[in-house]
Amino acid sequence: TTRLDVTDAAACRALAEELQPALWMNNAGLTGAGALMERSDSEVESVVAVNLLGVIHGTRAALSTMLPKGRGRVLNVASLAGWGPVPHIAVYSATKNAVRAFSVAADTEIGSADLRVQCLLPNGIATPMVDVTDPRHLMSFTGKRLLDPDEVASAALALLDSRRAVASVPHSRGALVRALAVFPSVGRVLKGSIERQARSNQQKAIAEVRSRSNTAHNLVDHG
Repeated sequence: TTRLDVTDAAACRALAEELQPALWMNNAGLTGAGALMERSDSEVESVVAVNLLGVIHGTRAALSTMLPKGRGRVLNVASLAGWGPVPHIAVYSATKNAVRAFSVAADTEIGSADLRVQCLLPNGIATPMVDVTDPRHLMSFTGKRLLDPDEVASAALALLDSRRAVASVPHSRGALVRALAVFPSVGRVLKGSIERQARSNQQKAIAEVRSRSNTAHNLVDHG
């Protein structure tokens, strides 16, 4: 295991030179969850540095070793928030939109069937990055449930095996978010109902976590 500061372009290049990767995945990220004006300047800068510059540095580092060979894959993990503006995670949403745009532009610029830059845009994922009980993470629950990491991994492999530049997980929600991005006035109208549904979904997730915790506690008690 190698620790890497993705905001350090030189460190990214050094690791790529060492590994000579056939596949490079840019997956590091910060949530940036919470009201726009409640985040400090340093928090905003960190989210942009990790989520966007980290992807750019990693992609450039990987391509520097792949281009001479004429083959390879770079997979950038964004978010469904990368299809359009999402309230409560405005800075995060901005970085993920930028990651998607950067990935498509880089892939188009390279223009090779054997060397690709692709972008995966998943919904909220059940990982430690999402605090189920934290109201600031509300927009991770706009879907009926959080995705299992294995689902996202399977979608990533499917994208890598395809000719597509981008893929949403799940696909149906990607179509919905893209539509709201095209018609932002509709998004403003639906904002209240989307938030209510997200709160309901989050409360269900909290109840499930507490139920599992109680079950585990009872098992320990009865040893």
